[in-house]
Amino acid sequence: RLKTLWLATGMKAYLNTNLPIGILCGKPQSSLYIKFKIYNKPMKRNLVIFDGSNFYHGVKRLSKNTHLTYFNYRKFVEIITGSKDNKIEDCVGEIRKDPKNKVSERLYSNQQALFYHLEKQDIIIKKGFMLKDKVYHEKGVDVRIALDILREALKDEYDRCFVISSDTDIIPA
Repeated sequence: RLKTLWLATGMKAYLNTNLPIGILCGKPQSSLYIKFKIYNKPMKRNLVIFDGSNFYHGVKRLSKNTHLTYFNYRKFVEIITGSKDNKIEDCVGEIRKDPKNKVSERLYSNQQALFYHLEKQDIIIKKGFMLKDKVYHEKGVDVRIALDILREALKDEYDRCFVISSDTDIIPA
């Protein structure tokens, strides 16, 4: 059963009520999709994990003028979860500033502004790392997300988990 859902950000999404865990992801050249199960009783604790870089690129594909340093992550999560009781994490590759590389300095500065914005919204930042050859490649973030989901489930720290990404590799999970 698919239902259309419009988010406050104006992104069109589709609600599939048959999946037990929430995934916001994208398909190439399409809208973002939200899949999660609607529970009959209200759940109390939510873990919401943003796959930071993939979320950024998905948003940029949909809306080039959206700046995530002004984005209300917490409100977005409240719309998705239907709750204000959310532990929110942003997992992202950390950019290192290289004084010999102007691009890295600009990327570093932009990322620091984003981190400040996330921290003001009480969002936990979990950092992977970036490798650079000709372009930057994020490393360690997908594994970190999987480990966080597992670790926090074993500690019984949440009732529902939502992974928000534009990485289609996560759909089978």
